Amino acid sequence: FRPYVGTEQTFYTATNEEDNQLRGIFKTGASLSTKFYRIFDAQFDEWGLEINRLRHIITPSIDYSFNNGPTLPNSELFLFDEFDDRSLSHTVTFSLENKLQTKRNDQSVDLLRAVLSSPFRLKEDPEGGGFDGVSLDVDFQPLDWFTLYFDSTYDTRQERLSTANFDLYINPPDSKWSGSIGKRYNREVDDQITARLNYQINPKWGISVYDRFDVDQGTQKELDINLTRDLHSWIMDINFNETRGEGSEILLLFTLKAFPEVGIDVGTSFNKRKAGSQSFE
Repeated sequence: FRPYVGTEQTFYTATNEEDNQLRGIFKTGASLSTKFYRIFDAQFDEWGLEINRLRHIITPSIDYSFNNGPTLPNSELFLFDEFDDRSLSHTVTFSLENKLQTKRNDQSVDLLRAVLSSPFRLKEDPEGGGFDGVSLDVDFQPLDWFTLYFDSTYDTRQERLSTANFDLYINPPDSKWSGSIGKRYNREVDDQITARLNYQINPKWGISVYDRFDVDQGTQKELDINLTRDLHSWIMDINFNETRGEGSEILLLFTLKAFPEVGIDVGTSFNKRKAGSQSFE
Protein backbone atom coordinates (compact mmCIF):
# COMPACT_ATOMS: atom_id res chain seq x y z
CA PHE A 1 0.00 0.00 0.00
CA ARG A 2 1.55 3.31 -1.14
CA PRO A 3 -0.29 6.58 -0.41
CA TYR A 4 0.95 9.91 -1.75
CA VAL A 5 0.14 13.60 -1.69
CA GLY A 6 1.67 16.37 -3.74
CA THR A 7 1.27 19.55 -5.69
CA GLU A 8 2.13 20.73 -9.19
CA GLN A 9 3.06 24.37 -9.73
CA THR A 10 3.45 25.95 -13.17
CA PHE A 11 4.59 29.51 -13.85
CA TYR A 12 3.20 31.22 -16.99
CA THR A 13 4.94 34.34 -18.26
CA ALA A 14 1.90 35.16 -20.42
CA THR A 15 -1.82 34.31 -20.26
CA ASN A 16 -5.06 35.60 -21.78
CA GLU A 17 -5.67 37.82 -18.74
CA GLU A 18 -2.41 38.79 -17.02
CA ASP A 19 1.30 38.08 -17.30
CA ASN A 20 3.39 36.17 -14.77
CA GLN A 21 0.72 33.86 -13.38
CA LEU A 22 1.24 30.80 -11.15
CA ARG A 23 -1.07 27.80 -11.55
CA GLY A 24 -1.32 25.18 -8.83
CA ILE A 25 -2.84 21.69 -8.81
CA PHE A 26 -3.25 19.61 -5.66
CA LYS A 27 -3.07 15.85 -6.10
CA THR A 28 -3.42 12.87 -3.82
CA GLY A 29 -3.95 9.16 -4.16
CA ALA A 30 -2.88 5.68 -3.20
CA SER A 31 -2.00 2.39 -4.86
CA LEU A 32 -2.55 -1.12 -3.59
CA SER A 33 -1.15 -4.24 -5.22
CA THR A 34 -0.17 -7.82 -4.47
CA LYS A 35 1.48 -10.70 -6.32
CA PHE A 36 0.73 -14.36 -6.91
CA TYR A 37 3.10 -16.68 -8.72
CA ARG A 38 3.63 -20.28 -9.70
CA ILE A 39 6.72 -22.01 -11.07
CA PHE A 40 6.50 -24.64 -13.82
CA ASP A 41 9.34 -27.11 -14.27
CA ALA A 42 9.62 -26.64 -18.05
CA GLN A 43 12.82 -27.18 -20.05
CA PHE A 44 13.26 -26.30 -23.73
CA ASP A 45 16.24 -25.48 -25.92
CA GLU A 46 15.39 -25.63 -29.61
CA TRP A 47 15.44 -23.18 -32.54
CA GLY A 48 17.33 -20.63 -30.43
CA LEU A 49 14.59 -20.54 -27.76
CA GLU A 50 15.99 -21.36 -24.32
CA ILE A 51 13.62 -21.97 -21.40
CA ASN A 52 14.86 -23.01 -17.97
CA ARG A 53 11.69 -23.28 -15.89
CA LEU A 54 8.80 -20.83 -16.18
CA ARG A 55 7.46 -18.48 -13.56
CA HIS A 56 3.95 -17.08 -13.98
CA ILE A 57 3.34 -13.89 -11.98
CA ILE A 58 -0.10 -12.32 -11.56
CA THR A 59 -0.23 -8.79 -10.13
CA PRO A 60 -3.66 -7.24 -9.50
CA SER A 61 -3.61 -3.58 -8.47
CA ILE A 62 -5.92 -0.70 -7.61
CA ASP A 63 -4.88 2.95 -8.02
CA TYR A 64 -6.89 5.82 -6.57
CA SER A 65 -6.20 9.32 -7.91
CA PHE A 66 -7.67 12.74 -7.15
CA ASN A 67 -6.52 15.97 -8.83
CA ASN A 68 -8.39 19.11 -7.88
CA GLY A 69 -9.18 21.71 -10.48
CA PRO A 70 -6.28 24.08 -11.30
CA THR A 71 -6.14 27.40 -9.48
CA LEU A 72 -5.90 29.12 -12.87
CA PRO A 73 -8.84 28.31 -15.22
CA ASN A 74 -8.05 26.91 -18.65
CA SER A 75 -9.94 29.81 -20.22
CA GLU A 76 -7.15 32.15 -19.10
CA LEU A 77 -4.38 30.10 -20.73
CA PHE A 78 -3.08 29.59 -24.24
CA LEU A 79 -3.80 25.86 -24.58
CA PHE A 80 -0.90 24.35 -26.52
CA ASP A 81 -1.24 20.73 -25.37
CA GLU A 82 -2.75 18.44 -22.73
CA PHE A 83 -0.31 19.81 -20.14
CA ASP A 84 -2.11 23.18 -20.26
CA ASP A 85 -5.62 21.72 -20.64
CA ARG A 86 -6.13 20.42 -17.10
CA SER A 87 -9.27 19.87 -15.04
CA LEU A 88 -10.52 18.05 -11.97
CA SER A 89 -10.17 14.27 -12.13
CA HIS A 90 -11.32 11.63 -9.66
CA THR A 91 -10.69 8.04 -10.69
CA VAL A 92 -9.99 4.52 -9.50
CA THR A 93 -8.00 2.40 -11.96
CA PHE A 94 -8.15 -1.39 -11.85
CA SER A 95 -5.39 -3.34 -13.56
CA LEU A 96 -4.24 -6.93 -13.89
CA GLU A 97 -0.69 -7.77 -14.98
CA ASN A 98 0.35 -11.21 -16.20
CA LYS A 99 4.04 -11.93 -16.61
CA LEU A 100 5.86 -15.04 -17.83
CA GLN A 101 9.56 -15.31 -16.94
CA THR A 102 12.42 -17.76 -17.40
CA LYS A 103 16.11 -17.96 -16.46
CA ARG A 104 18.98 -17.36 -18.90
CA ASN A 105 22.59 -17.04 -17.75
CA ASP A 106 21.38 -16.88 -14.14
CA GLN A 107 19.23 -13.83 -14.90
CA SER A 108 15.45 -13.46 -15.05
CA VAL A 109 14.10 -12.77 -18.53
CA ASP A 110 10.56 -11.58 -19.32
CA LEU A 111 9.08 -13.66 -22.14
CA LEU A 112 5.59 -12.21 -21.96
CA ARG A 113 3.98 -9.26 -20.21
CA ALA A 114 0.29 -8.42 -20.58
CA VAL A 115 -1.52 -5.64 -18.70
CA LEU A 116 -5.29 -5.19 -18.74
CA SER A 117 -6.56 -1.99 -17.13
CA SER A 118 -9.69 0.12 -16.87
CA PRO A 119 -10.27 3.47 -15.12
CA PHE A 120 -13.49 4.01 -13.19
CA ARG A 121 -14.48 7.66 -12.94
CA LEU A 122 -16.19 8.63 -9.69
CA LYS A 123 -19.28 10.82 -9.74
CA GLU A 124 -17.31 14.00 -8.95
CA ASP A 125 -15.31 13.62 -12.16
CA PRO A 126 -16.49 16.11 -14.85
CA GLU A 127 -16.37 13.34 -17.47
CA GLY A 128 -19.18 11.53 -15.64
CA GLY A 129 -19.16 8.42 -13.49
CA GLY A 130 -18.57 4.86 -14.66
CA PHE A 131 -15.94 2.85 -16.46
CA ASP A 132 -14.04 4.79 -19.10
CA GLY A 133 -12.62 2.27 -21.53
CA VAL A 134 -10.43 -0.81 -21.33
CA SER A 135 -6.73 -0.84 -22.30
CA LEU A 136 -4.58 -3.83 -23.18
CA ASP A 137 -0.77 -3.77 -23.50
CA VAL A 138 1.20 -6.86 -24.53
CA ASP A 139 4.99 -7.35 -24.83
CA PHE A 140 6.20 -10.70 -26.17
CA GLN A 141 9.94 -11.40 -26.54
CA PRO A 142 10.68 -15.13 -26.80
CA LEU A 143 14.11 -14.38 -28.33
CA ASP A 144 16.58 -11.56 -27.74
CA TRP A 145 16.24 -10.48 -31.37
CA PHE A 146 12.48 -10.99 -31.80
CA THR A 147 9.94 -8.67 -30.14
CA LEU A 148 6.20 -8.35 -30.60
CA TYR A 149 4.27 -5.43 -29.12
CA PHE A 150 0.52 -4.82 -29.14
CA ASP A 151 -1.71 -2.24 -27.48
CA SER A 152 -5.37 -1.37 -27.85
CA THR A 153 -8.15 0.66 -26.23
CA TYR A 154 -11.83 -0.24 -26.18
CA ASP A 155 -14.50 2.41 -25.68
CA THR A 156 -16.95 0.91 -23.17
CA ARG A 157 -19.43 3.76 -23.58
CA GLN A 158 -19.63 3.51 -27.36
CA GLU A 159 -18.96 -0.26 -27.24
CA ARG A 160 -16.37 -0.21 -30.00
CA LEU A 161 -12.62 -0.49 -30.56
CA SER A 162 -10.96 2.93 -30.47
CA THR A 163 -7.28 2.19 -31.19
CA ALA A 164 -5.10 -0.81 -31.96
CA ASN A 165 -1.35 -0.81 -32.61
CA PHE A 166 0.91 -3.69 -33.54
CA ASP A 167 4.71 -3.77 -33.93
CA LEU A 168 7.04 -6.62 -34.83
CA TYR A 169 10.81 -6.07 -34.47
CA ILE A 170 13.41 -8.46 -35.90
CA ASN A 171 17.13 -7.91 -35.26
CA PRO A 172 19.02 -11.19 -35.81
CA PRO A 173 22.44 -11.44 -34.11
CA ASP A 174 25.52 -11.17 -36.34
CA SER A 175 23.33 -10.09 -39.25
CA LYS A 176 23.56 -7.04 -41.46
CA TRP A 177 19.78 -6.95 -41.72
CA SER A 178 17.15 -5.78 -39.24
CA GLY A 179 13.63 -4.52 -39.65
CA SER A 180 10.17 -3.94 -38.28
CA ILE A 181 6.57 -3.88 -39.42
CA GLY A 182 3.64 -2.26 -37.68
CA LYS A 183 -0.01 -1.37 -37.94
CA ARG A 184 -1.67 1.76 -36.58
CA TYR A 185 -5.45 1.86 -36.25
CA ASN A 186 -7.37 4.82 -34.86
CA ARG A 187 -11.11 4.90 -35.43
CA GLU A 188 -11.19 8.70 -35.44
CA VAL A 189 -8.13 9.19 -37.67
CA ASP A 190 -6.95 6.46 -40.04
CA ASP A 191 -5.64 2.93 -40.53
CA GLN A 192 -1.95 2.69 -41.47
CA ILE A 193 0.76 0.11 -42.04
CA THR A 194 4.40 1.00 -41.34
CA ALA A 195 7.59 -0.84 -42.27
CA ARG A 196 11.29 -0.23 -41.72
CA LEU A 197 14.29 -2.08 -43.18
CA ASN A 198 17.89 -1.51 -42.05
CA TYR A 199 21.01 -2.82 -43.77
CA GLN A 200 24.63 -2.42 -42.66
CA ILE A 201 26.51 -2.27 -45.96
CA ASN A 202 29.95 -2.35 -44.30
CA PRO A 203 31.51 -1.06 -41.04
CA LYS A 204 31.34 2.50 -42.37
CA TRP A 205 28.07 2.66 -44.30
CA GLY A 206 24.47 1.78 -43.45
CA ILE A 207 21.06 2.44 -44.99
CA SER A 208 17.54 2.55 -43.59
CA VAL A 209 14.22 2.71 -45.46
CA TYR A 210 10.90 3.56 -43.79
CA ASP A 211 7.47 3.47 -45.43
CA ARG A 212 4.02 4.45 -44.15
CA PHE A 213 0.92 3.31 -46.08
CA ASP A 214 -2.69 4.45 -45.59
CA VAL A 215 -4.97 1.41 -45.82
CA ASP A 216 -8.23 3.39 -46.09
CA GLN A 217 -7.03 5.59 -48.97
CA GLY A 218 -4.79 2.97 -50.57
CA THR A 219 -1.92 5.46 -50.86
CA GLN A 220 1.62 5.88 -49.59
CA LYS A 221 1.69 8.49 -46.81
CA GLU A 222 5.43 8.75 -46.22
CA LEU A 223 8.75 7.49 -47.56
CA ASP A 224 11.96 8.06 -45.61
CA ILE A 225 15.43 6.95 -46.77
CA ASN A 226 18.45 7.48 -44.53
CA LEU A 227 22.10 6.83 -45.48
CA THR A 228 24.55 6.73 -42.55
CA ARG A 229 28.34 7.15 -42.64
CA ASP A 230 30.68 6.55 -39.69
CA LEU A 231 33.27 9.38 -39.58
CA HIS A 232 35.16 8.06 -36.53
CA SER A 233 34.17 10.73 -34.00
CA TRP A 234 31.13 11.84 -35.97
CA ILE A 235 28.09 10.20 -37.56
CA MET A 236 26.87 11.66 -40.85
CA ASP A 237 23.26 11.07 -41.99
CA ILE A 238 21.93 11.90 -45.44
CA ASN A 239 18.15 11.81 -45.20
CA PHE A 240 15.45 12.01 -47.85
CA ASN A 241 11.83 12.32 -46.73
CA GLU A 242 8.68 12.56 -48.81
CA THR A 243 5.38 13.03 -46.99
CA ARG A 244 2.12 13.14 -48.93
CA GLY A 245 0.58 16.59 -48.76
CA GLU A 246 3.71 18.16 -47.26
CA GLY A 247 6.34 17.81 -49.99
CA SER A 248 9.88 16.43 -49.94
CA GLU A 249 13.00 17.25 -47.96
CA ILE A 250 16.71 16.40 -48.06
CA LEU A 251 18.63 16.75 -44.81
CA LEU A 252 22.35 16.45 -44.02
CA LEU A 253 23.00 15.82 -40.33
CA PHE A 254 26.28 15.53 -38.39
CA THR A 255 26.19 14.09 -34.87
CA LEU A 256 29.00 13.69 -32.34
CA LYS A 257 29.25 10.11 -31.05
CA ALA A 258 30.08 11.37 -27.57
CA PHE A 259 27.06 13.72 -27.57
CA PRO A 260 24.36 12.12 -29.78
CA GLU A 261 21.73 14.61 -28.60
CA VAL A 262 23.73 17.47 -30.16
CA GLY A 263 23.70 17.72 -33.94
CA ILE A 264 24.35 20.06 -36.86
CA ASP A 265 21.98 19.85 -39.81
CA VAL A 266 21.60 21.47 -43.21
CA GLY A 267 18.50 20.82 -45.28
CA THR A 268 16.39 21.90 -48.21
CA SER A 269 12.74 21.36 -49.07
CA PHE A 270 11.09 21.08 -52.46
CA ASN A 271 7.68 20.24 -53.92
CA LYS A 272 6.15 21.90 -50.87
CA ARG A 273 2.40 22.42 -51.03
CA LYS A 274 1.76 26.17 -51.33
CA ALA A 275 -0.54 27.96 -48.92
CA GLY A 276 -4.11 27.86 -50.17
CA SER A 277 -3.56 24.94 -52.52
CA GLN A 278 -5.62 21.78 -52.28
CA SER A 279 -4.34 19.03 -50.01
CA PHE A 280 -3.32 15.67 -51.43
CA GLU A 281 -4.82 13.85 -48.44
